[in-house]
Amino acid sequence: MKKILFAALLALIFSAGCGTSSIKTGDTGNWKEYSSAGNGFTIKYPENFQVITDNKKANAMNYLPLISKSTVVTISRNISTAKKTNLSGAAVTVGILKKFRPASINDEIEKTDDIKINDVTFSGGKGSDAGAGNYAYYETYSAYINKKWYIVSFYISSTNIHNYDPGTVHEFDRDSIMQELKSIMGTFSIIRAKK
Repeated sequence: MKKILFAALLALIFSAGCGTSSIKTGDTGNWKEYSSAGNGFTIKYPENFQVITDNKKANAMNYLPLISKSTVVTISRNISTAKKTNLSGAAVTVGILKKFRPASINDEIEKTDDIKINDVTFSGGKGSDAGAGNYAYYETYSAYINKKWYIVSFYISSTNIHNYDPGTVHEFDRDSIMQELKSIMGTFSIIRAKK
């Protein structure tokens, strides 16, 4: 399934855009920064997130991110801060592809408006998956920069609130988590070569 979704994303890269919007980040002054000079990017994140560069560890986590060999970093929310809610995972990932492999569009990814992150336009798609009382939602965006495809995505995973005894777990604030993840995505920046 992950390979199908990833292939569908690649197909979206060349599809026509619906429009363009910009991501608003808010105050990120006290956020930490992950920098990958070798891959040519930086991204910031708040202290309630952790950086994971080991894809096996990221894959083993409790949510369903689209982790592949191209993933450079996963920035995962510390779920202990969401105690007594049905949130089971939230993360931003950055991946890089050096070669584009065409694929057919899959019904599971819906084209979204393009977004601008620090003056770079990214083409996007969104989708969801569900099973066994779990639900995952993702948005993923890609741009061709400096002879590389950069793929910046976010994922939210939750469990069905009806899996719990009434009153023991509350629905997490989906809008707040989405805004938090989009704010992290909005800090993604290409390291420009010095002239």
